[in-house]
Amino acid sequence: MGNKTIIASSDKDFYQLCSKDIQVWNPINKVLITEAYVIQKYNCHPINFSLYKCLVGDTSDNIVGVKGLGNKTIIKYFGNLFK
Repeated sequence: MGNKTIIASSDKDFYQLCSKDIQVWNPINKVLITEAYVIQKYNCHPINFSLYKCLVGDTSDNIVGVKGLGNKTIIKYFGNLFK
């Protein structure tokens, strides 16, 4: 315990692993993705990031998402799922 792990990848699929001990380094954007970063940027806890991407869609993974459902609508109707 107490060890920090940093995953070097530009793949957002790794965001679901972010926690106080795991962070993702995006070498393209040169930014360290933390649990707080995911919550602030996506209004979604990393634990639920896969669910979030399924609902909103992800073109890089060929996930269409739900038509008419974006970040604001997800938070409006499903906000308690992402806190």
